[in-house]
Amino acid sequence: MTISMPPIKVYLMTFVVPREPVLEVLDSRREVLNWFAVFSNVVLLASRSDLTALTGILQVSLPGLWFVLAEVDSTRVNGWMNREVWDFINTPKSSGRWE
Repeated sequence: MTISMPPIKVYLMTFVVPREPVLEVLDSRREVLNWFAVFSNVVLLASRSDLTALTGILQVSLPGLWFVLAEVDSTRVNGWMNREVWDFINTPKSSGRWE
């Protein structure tokens, strides 16, 4: 019997602190399968968790940090970024660290 895993979703996280401490936390969380730093205060996350669960995990892991987390629907987002960003959004993959 095979267990079906939820699909990997992409979330956009923005925050107002230096990104290094945020990235350290993201690296330590099994729920964050992969991330891509887009700007100094914007990171794309790949996760199988839903938005509410992931927000709660980040809130506990980063106490006092103000952030916005939004699910990115690849069919409803547009802009001008390099190919690597669009590949991450359109075909999110695990880094392989936790799976």
